[in-house]
Amino acid sequence: MVSAASRGSLNGRSSYGTAPEEDVPAGPAPENLRSLVIDILERRHGDVAATLAEVRAEGYRCDEAEIQRISDNHWFPYAVYRLLAKHHGDGELVAQELNAQGIVYDQVTLDALVQSWRV
Repeated sequence: MVSAASRGSLNGRSSYGTAPEEDVPAGPAPENLRSLVIDILERRHGDVAATLAEVRAEGYRCDEAEIQRISDNHWFPYAVYRLLAKHHGDGELVAQELNAQGIVYDQVTLDALVQSWRV
């Protein structure tokens, strides 16, 4: 003799002891976050707070520290190298352009990027 719970699991129709499955809306793919942040930072001239607001509006869950990390590790070096190419390696002109765009930066980091460009 088989119990009712066992019979249900044998025929594959029992949900005894399990919650019904609900459709969970798919969110944005986390692997796309870095490229999205880099694009927004470029458009917003490195403004971390504005970038965070726009990223959250796109449905991503992150915080200001994550945006800052992406800026420091990916966007800022990329932006500096583009400016170095534009200004033929002149770090002073790069600094002037960063200041003109209102981009806050660490001078030591900028100097290191200029030095690595020249090597």
